[in-house]
Amino acid sequence: FPKKDFPNRMLLDLRKKISLPKNYNPFQVERLTSGKDAVLFTEACMIDNALAAADLLQKEKISLEVIKVRCLRPLDTAGINRAIRGKKAVFTLENHVRRGGMGEMIAALLNGHPALKRPIEIFAYPEKPIEHGSVADIERKYQLDASSVARQIKTVLKGRRP
Repeated sequence: FPKKDFPNRMLLDLRKKISLPKNYNPFQVERLTSGKDAVLFTEACMIDNALAAADLLQKEKISLEVIKVRCLRPLDTAGINRAIRGKKAVFTLENHVRRGGMGEMIAALLNGHPALKRPIEIFAYPEKPIEHGSVADIERKYQLDASSVARQIKTVLKGRRP
């Protein structure tokens, strides 16, 4: 395919050496933003939506910590536990269906540790065929875009379910 068919962020110049941070571990979660009110775990192509949602919430004085989950198996339970401590609620945002995904794995972790018990909301696709369309339109339809995620997080933190 010609290069013009791919977004620049997807291109990899193989002539450049890739350097990873000295303490990089592909099996550990990574904190992308700090926050005190709630934590949002996300992955891969949903990272941009998660960070944009955090920015929208910051404007409303809601502090959201965004955590990138690099690997589900093995799940970094210690890193997830650290991120959850002190937060009012837990959210997950993934490019996957709910069943068998990251959200369910983190919910199971919370249920197994009474000290970590928090409200959890899983933002994921429904388990049904998804029609074709632009990514933005599909994310908006299933409320996985930044503004929908921010609105739902705000609703949960105010004590109401979305």
